[in-house]
Amino acid sequence: MNQLDSLTELAADLGADICLVQGAGGNISLKDETSLWVKASGTWLADARQCPIFVRLGLSAVRAALVAGSDDFAAAIEDHSGLRPSIETSLHALMPQRVVVHVHSINALSWVVRRDGKAAVAAKLEGLPWAWVNYVRPGLPLTRAVAEALAATPGAAVLLLANHGLVVAADTPRDARALLGAVERRLLPPTTAAPASDGGTLSALAARIPPDCRLPANILTHRLAQVQDFIHLLDGALYPDHVVFLGNAIPLVSAANRADLVDVLNIYPYCAAVIFEGVVLGGKCTVGAEAMLECLALLAPCLPGRECLRFLSLEERAELTNWDAEKARLKIGRAW
Repeated sequence: MNQLDSLTELAADLGADICLVQGAGGNISLKDETSLWVKASGTWLADARQCPIFVRLGLSAVRAALVAGSDDFAAAIEDHSGLRPSIETSLHALMPQRVVVHVHSINALSWVVRRDGKAAVAAKLEGLPWAWVNYVRPGLPLTRAVAEALAATPGAAVLLLANHGLVVAADTPRDARALLGAVERRLLPPTTAAPASDGGTLSALAARIPPDCRLPANILTHRLAQVQDFIHLLDGALYPDHVVFLGNAIPLVSAANRADLVDVLNIYPYCAAVIFEGVVLGGKCTVGAEAMLECLALLAPCLPGRECLRFLSLEERAELTNWDAEKARLKIGRAW
C-alpha cells in the first residue's frame, strides 16, 4: 500500500469516529518533495473510501503563496477534480512533517475550551514535543500563530489549538495515527454522569413535532435540552465549527409553546432545544449541523462550569460567519 492509499485509509478511520471528527470538520494531508495532497473543503473524512476527498497541489506554489501572505491556492492545484483545498491548507504546508492530521476530538476540546487549558494539559503532555496556540481565526491567521509556536518550540509535532482542536504530525500515516492515539489517551478528561433520556418523554415529543421535522439519530443529543448543567452550553459557541454549522446559539423553546417551536425550526440553524424534553431538528437542518449537536452533547459531560470556559467572543464569531471561505465550506457540505 502506497502512502496516499494509507492516508485514505487513515482519513476514513478517523472520519468514522465522531469522538475525533464531526461532519465536514477536521483535515489531513500528505506531502512529498513536490506535491501536497490535502482534504478538500466541505468533504467528509468518513467518505474517503467512497469518493475522492483530496486535492493535489504544488508544494512550492503553496509555500510561495504563504510567503506572500495569501491563502488563495487555486493556482497551485495540480489536478482537475474541481474540489477546493481545505481552509487549513497553509497550516499543512507549513508543518515540516510529511503527514499532518487535524482533528476536533472530544478529548482535546475538553481542555482547549477552558480558560486554564494550557496549564491543565502541561503535565498530561510532559515528554511529548507539543505547543499551545492561542485562538485566532482558522486559515492564514492560524498558520501565522502556528509558525510563531513552532519557532518557540522547534520540533513540535503536537499542537493544542485553543478553542479549536488538535494537530499531530509525523512522517507516515501509521506514525501519525500512533501519535494521535497516544495524545488522546493522555487527554482523556474526567466526566460527570448524565441521566439517561426518558423514552416516554421522547416519544411524546416526537408525536408533537411538525411533520417535516425529526429527532436526532443519537439519543445522547437530547441531553443538551434535558440536563440543566448542559443547557447553558447552547447559548454561545466554544469552537469555529459550532459557529459555522449552528450559528451563535441554539434556540430554547418551552414545551408548552408549540407555535414557537414551529417558528424557530424554520429559521437557521433549523433546530431547537425543547427545555427538559429534547432536541428537535427542522426539515432544513443538515446532517452537518446534527453532527455538531452530537459533538456538543458528547463534550458536555467533560466540561467544568461555564465560568471556567472561554466562549468565542461576538467579534470572533462575526469573523467566522462573514468569512467567504467558511460560507463556501457550508455551501459545499452535504445537506442530506
